[in-house]
Amino acid sequence: EKGRRRENQIVRLLLDNGIPARRISRPYISSDDLEFETPQNRIISAEVKARAGAEGWRTVKKWKRDADALVLVEDRADPLVVIDFDLLVHLINAGAPK
Repeated sequence: EKGRRRENQIVRLLLDNGIPARRISRPYISSDDLEFETPQNRIISAEVKARAGAEGWRTVKKWKRDADALVLVEDRADPLVVIDFDLLVHLINAGAPK
C-alpha cells in the first residue's frame, strides 16, 4: 500500500508539472513502477523507493550536499546520477518546443 501511494504521489507531481506520466507497476510482478514521457517522446521508466530515515538516504544526502547532481561510479558499470526532482522537471521541460 505504501509503495502504491508513493508511486501515485510521484505520478501526480510529474503530471502537475506538465509531464505525461503513469503508474505501471503490478502486484507480484517484478517490473518498473512508473513511466513518464519527455517532449522528445522518449519514455523514461522509473523505480520509486520510499524509506523512513534509512541509513542509505543519509549517506546519499551527505555525499550530494548542495551539488546539483551526485554521480555514483561503480567499477565496470555505467555511472548512476542522482538529482533533485525540481532539476529533473527543469531538464525535461527545457527540451519542450517553444
